[in-house]
Amino acid sequence: MTKDQLLEKANSLPLAPGVYLMHDKDGAVIYVGKAKKLKNRVSQYFQAGRGHNLKTQTMVSLVDTFDTIIVGSEFEALVLENALIKQYMPRYNILLKDDKGYPFVRLSRESYPRFSMVHKWANDGAKYFGPFGGRFETRQALDAVCAALRLPTCSRKFPRDVGAERPCLNYHIKQCLAPCQGYIDREQYREQVAGALDFLNGNYGTVLKELEEKLLSAGERLQTIEQRLLAGLREDPKEHLYKQFSADKHGELVLVKDIAIYSMCEHHMLPFYGKAHIAYIPDGRVVGLSKLARTVEVYARRPQIQEQLSTQIADALMECLKPKGVMVMLEAEHMCMTMRGVKKSGAQTVTLATRGVFADNRCFQEEFWQMMRR
Repeated sequence: MTKDQLLEKANSLPLAPGVYLMHDKDGAVIYVGKAKKLKNRVSQYFQAGRGHNLKTQTMVSLVDTFDTIIVGSEFEALVLENALIKQYMPRYNILLKDDKGYPFVRLSRESYPRFSMVHKWANDGAKYFGPFGGRFETRQALDAVCAALRLPTCSRKFPRDVGAERPCLNYHIKQCLAPCQGYIDREQYREQVAGALDFLNGNYGTVLKELEEKLLSAGERLQTIEQRLLAGLREDPKEHLYKQFSADKHGELVLVKDIAIYSMCEHHMLPFYGKAHIAYIPDGRVVGLSKLARTVEVYARRPQIQEQLSTQIADALMECLKPKGVMVMLEAEHMCMTMRGVKKSGAQTVTLATRGVFADNRCFQEEFWQMMRR
């Protein structure tokens, strides 16, 4: 068929949902698509001046005829398109050729039910919602529902992991009720899950009420977040190091481990959090251990990068205490890696800053690592 004949055939289609199959001159299916209104969608392929990309132009040039299947709804069209792509493996369909298909939202069947996104429905007793149109959009929607109802999105299991670790950043920014700490019991947790189920079932009242409350208090919450995360801009971190004590008889390594840090990446304006480990060898003067933690906290409450934070802490200690050497190690998880881009939850970034004898003598570094392993 010529392009004019194909356009005439497309214009005769009904304004109904369905699926279309493009065939080449040998009868092979080269593309499968779905449409809310078949006439409008299919005719676009054969209209002049539509500005198609190169792949679509090439595909259209190979079309000899097409078939359509009319269905009762967009949802039926979505499911049928998925099945036909897997059946024919058309050359010009990039997505859905694997066994993943369209995503579902799954609610596990356990004491503390958890939401997750899966690519297949299974007869495992869990509740399934979907399929939905796109994986990225489904993940965003699921994250938004969990955030609105402050449900956990981590990999911890409850009640097994209750009290096992400190709460993550989501609790501190009021995105999670921290069942990992026992701050809510099983019944309270299930009430929050019920609110999410209402939303997924089309009853939006609970979630909309939560969102409305969040919007009304957004100004206050943003001010609180700004005060916490950026407080270091209004303080001099070195002032905590000026009060020192004489320690002429102590010249051995001092190590303070596991100082919690919460900071903000200056590039992406997303938090990173973890632990700081500080070691120094006094040269006649020491400082209160809590002052080391306060110095770390002030530097962390500034927009910056982790590498810079390590350097700032090490340089401040060298300048104020004038020790024989300083070693600073930071371990942190960055939300810019968890929430965007590669989305690698749990990835840790480690940075080191060494000064004085720690930079010049490997023996002192070995002593640091031995103490870290204890």
